[in-house]
Amino acid sequence: MAIYTLEHAIRELLEDCGDRLNFVSLDADDPANDVLLKKYGINPLPAVLYLNATNEVVAYTLGFSGTEKIKAGIAKILPSPPNLSSNR
Repeated sequence: MAIYTLEHAIRELLEDCGDRLNFVSLDADDPANDVLLKKYGINPLPAVLYLNATNEVVAYTLGFSGTEKIKAGIAKILPSPPNLSSNR
């Protein structure tokens, strides 16, 4: 249930700034994703990594820690983050 809640919250926030961000969801059970999981040290799951334009991790969250943490991560990767609704 936590993964659905996390993805649902991210998708809602992307309505406000999705034209400036890419959201990628990886299936950790798919061996084809092992390289990325190892490269970014993604463990435990679920994890959200916020990468800048040069693919450096500038923030991350583990599990679903609420929309405010997601907004804070987005603010770290956008030069001028949009005014994300606080009622989500």
